Amino acid sequence: MKKWKCFLTAIVIAAGSMLVGCQGFSSAKPIEAMYIPAGEDGHLMVGEGTGNVFTVTMPENIQDKTGKKISEDDLNRGDIVAIYGDGIMLESYPGQYPGVTKIKVVKEGKASDADQYQDILDEFWPEKDPGELPYLNVGYRASYGEVSASAMQGGYSWSYADKDGVEQNETADSVAVTQWTELPAMNVDGTTDMELYFDTKPEKVTATAFPAELSGESDPGAGAEAEVEEKDGNLVVNGRTIKEALTNLEQEIHEKNKDNNMPMRINNNMEAESILRDKVRQLPENKVPIVIAGGSFNKKGRNTKVEKAGCEILEKFIKIGVDIYEE
Repeated sequence: MKKWKCFLTAIVIAAGSMLVGCQGFSSAKPIEAMYIPAGEDGHLMVGEGTGNVFTVTMPENIQDKTGKKISEDDLNRGDIVAIYGDGIMLESYPGQYPGVTKIKVVKEGKASDADQYQDILDEFWPEKDPGELPYLNVGYRASYGEVSASAMQGGYSWSYADKDGVEQNETADSVAVTQWTELPAMNVDGTTDMELYFDTKPEKVTATAFPAELSGESDPGAGAEAEVEEKDGNLVVNGRTIKEALTNLEQEIHEKNKDNNMPMRINNNMEAESILRDKVRQLPENKVPIVIAGGSFNKKGRNTKVEKAGCEILEKFIKIGVDIYEE
């Protein structure tokens, strides 16, 4: 029995992502495909006559051949089903069909009918070495489709039974998540729930968030815990609680540090007033100053390119300004 606990941490719940495109087809005619259960809770659909491989978001309306309502658990390996929906297939591999409204069994198949697709199943659900650590993908819905990213691995405690049935234990430590330098970035549109896809279902999941201002800190504290709930068989980090948890934590940090005296860093900057004192005239109090041009846009590796025509224009403005000032 594999036992493990997952601690999901993020500096900004916003986790570099894979963008998927969309392909439209007529939704008037359903897609016929073979249903093949895979993994612990997964499945693949293989299009009849096309061989297209895709997954669907299972609808509430699933029917057997007679039209009687059933559940996904009642579908059998090798069944041929008709899939009704909005006709929008996300172009990932395997494809994703989120807008399914109804599935109906049109032919009861045999489990052996799906054996011809075993190579495809092994590609996505290979038999794991029992000592291999579980992995986690994080997914969410954006305005342009479904997005997912692989979660990074930090410290862990992993117990498992090897091929001989002997219990093994592994433990690894990690620096604080706020010191990780290559966190995946997820571009989130507003408050968004995060779905957690584990290859091995954990006994418990804890989601902890840290505000971006703690990035680089070796001791960021306990962080803010967000709510993890189960929806339709999937574990979901509630986006509303992420926002609330971070807001509360940021307020706590502010209250804790508002009376602290922060030491200023020493630098070699020079005071413009003392350096330019002999080059700048006092502005007259009875006139209104007009700023013709200004700004400081230079930095290391980037210098402003001064063109002759620009210099001539500035010199002309300066001469006009001097003439007006002297009058």
